[in-house]
Amino acid sequence: MNVSCTQALREENTILLRQLQALLGAITRTDYQRAEGPFERGGIGKHVRHILDHCSALLDSDGEVVDYETRRRDARIETDPAAAAGSCEQMIQILQNTGVQRSKLVVRNVWDAGEGLIATSFERELQFLSSHTVHHMALVSFILRYLELPVPEDFGVAFSTLRYEASSR
Repeated sequence: MNVSCTQALREENTILLRQLQALLGAITRTDYQRAEGPFERGGIGKHVRHILDHCSALLDSDGEVVDYETRRRDARIETDPAAAAGSCEQMIQILQNTGVQRSKLVVRNVWDAGEGLIATSFERELQFLSSHTVHHMALVSFILRYLELPVPEDFGVAFSTLRYEASSR
């Protein structure tokens, strides 16, 4: 895999984590924990924790097996925006300060009938993280709007959508 591709994916994930960090610095702990109406099973904190669990599953993996199934699910990240912002910073530091990861990885997958290992690469998983993070940030943006809280304009919008919108102006 092209090192510039790996770097671009690292940067994309870093941008998303910085956006998330900025939001975490601007939200109250009370709003962060609110889970009501159509979002009673998962408020902002739960989505943020879910995003960061997936990031740490890849970035803290042993370099061979990535296991998204046995995530940390740290309740502190889900209830304290300052703790979540700190976790974002840790993930950013790992993204920016680690060398090229092994290209060949496997992801442990679990389904009702059992489990297995799926061949993948560090780059593919970085791309997955970006897509997954944007998806959950979009859900967070819906929750923010439901709670009548401000939402940054590009928050939860895919990079491809932003590029398309910029080219069609």
